Amino acid sequence: MLNPTAKHRRVLRTRARRSGAFLCAALCSVVAATTLTACDGRSGTPSPVPGVRVTDAPATPDQAYTVLGRIYNIPSGGPTEEFQVAHETIDDFVDINGNVVGMNAMIMPFPAVTADVPLAAIAEGDKVEFTFAVDWDGDPRWVITALTILPQDAEVDLIGVWPDEPAAPVPAGDD
Repeated sequence: MLNPTAKHRRVLRTRARRSGAFLCAALCSVVAATTLTACDGRSGTPSPVPGVRVTDAPATPDQAYTVLGRIYNIPSGGPTEEFQVAHETIDDFVDINGNVVGMNAMIMPFPAVTADVPLAAIAEGDKVEFTFAVDWDGDPRWVITALTILPQDAEVDLIGVWPDEPAAPVPAGDD
């Protein structure tokens, strides 16, 4: 039989091993969480903009649209902020059922971009031409795959959508 001192040392060694294993598991969890937070999306590319995932383009998108717009919001890290682009009307937009329904000019959130989209170079208010791919079965459903900054004097039709653009005139009715 073990004397009390030897038994006490054995208990302390067992506790030390268990707490060491716990510490190792906790440290591994922190490293994994940090890595996943710093690298958004499947590609593992760090995102320069919080809340915007950098991901791969859908392999076979259902549709792709190239449209003019303006950068409306670039998130700064708040929990409810989204990367948003105000875009012109998309007359040939196809819905999830395959019907051409069009899409009005609007401010649209984009949760993801591909790695070649220059997020670090854009600013709120920039006029842009961008392409986004739609994959109705994907996550996310739409991804900006290309973006070019346009000159500030470029014409982008955002009447009634962009804050400094006047609302579209209401047609006069027959009296």
